[in-house]
Amino acid sequence: ISGGRLYFRLQESNTFALGLWFYNGTNAPQQVVPANGSPAFQSPGFLYDFNGRLVFAASSPTNFRRHLWSYDGVNPPQPIGDTGGVAGSDSRNFAVADGMLYYSANDANFDRRLWKWDGTGSPIQVSSDLELDFNASILAQGDEIFLTAFTPETGREIWRYTGEGEPTLYADLLPGPDSSLPLQLS
Repeated sequence: ISGGRLYFRLQESNTFALGLWFYNGTNAPQQVVPANGSPAFQSPGFLYDFNGRLVFAASSPTNFRRHLWSYDGVNPPQPIGDTGGVAGSDSRNFAVADGMLYYSANDANFDRRLWKWDGTGSPIQVSSDLELDFNASILAQGDEIFLTAFTPETGREIWRYTGEGEPTLYADLLPGPDSSLPLQLS
């Protein structure tokens, strides 16, 4: 739910296309359709509320990599940042801490990294050392986040990020380079 609306993906009749829809509890469900001249998106997913607006991952008809998009419920959905390349693609695992949206996405080398976005401008890659995967957990707790990430020295373990500098190792559950593989932080 974002901005008083329940958002969901719906497969369109007789196609495999997924559309973005909303329901406000009163009127019939409506599809979110880009206005003429606005960027088109397809296959929206990983829907998440960020400060009263919907953020989601979606591709465009010309770039099939799923990038971060934002929709305020009034203006047409907009891609966030540079959506032309690999960097920032396949956005997922959203969490909000201290007014900042955190998520995992690819960098220019297709390595999965931690990113943050303040709701304006382009997202920023937080760390180039930590590797996340598609099942990475990112948990917001107050003004910090906890996440599962990999380094060759620690394996996949639990890390903590306070919004400044680099994330720090929070728990090396299986000391050394072997991974403890923690999942689903809560």
